[in-house]
Amino acid sequence: MLVPDSSRGTQDTTLVGLGVGFWVTPNFAADIEYSAADANYKTSSPYATRQWETQALGVTGRYFFGGNEGQSSWRPYVAGGLDMYSHAAFAAPTGWGPGFLAGAGIQHALSKHVALRGEVDYRWTRDRVSIPGKTSFGDLAVTLGLVISMAPPPPPPPPP
Repeated sequence: MLVPDSSRGTQDTTLVGLGVGFWVTPNFAADIEYSAADANYKTSSPYATRQWETQALGVTGRYFFGGNEGQSSWRPYVAGGLDMYSHAAFAAPTGWGPGFLAGAGIQHALSKHVALRGEVDYRWTRDRVSIPGKTSFGDLAVTLGLVISMAPPPPPPPPP
């Protein structure tokens, strides 16, 4: 779910996405992610769909706390990322702008290769064309996802 910046004047909307990533260390993963949202304005409008479309493509890093072998299957983490956002609002020019996200979440292993992930992010994007006089927006994203691991994380370094 995407809770948009109030200055956009749009309703909360569904956020969908897809990511591909890899483990850099046993506690750090990097993902390339795509997400999209299509919000309607809060006020009545003769235009029923695609009133404010946002798409993002970016890289997100997640640092997981706790170990992955023989410990709890629940792993909290912090996340940070850099994105490029496409925005298309009705009756406004479309454009691209840089952005970032910062958040936290928890991942629960269901099996060796499948996990469930819940995350809350603050997403900032630079958008100088959609609303005159407004140069950026900050949204709140709440996501729930399924993680399918193609390979396990790398083993920890041997003790000295």
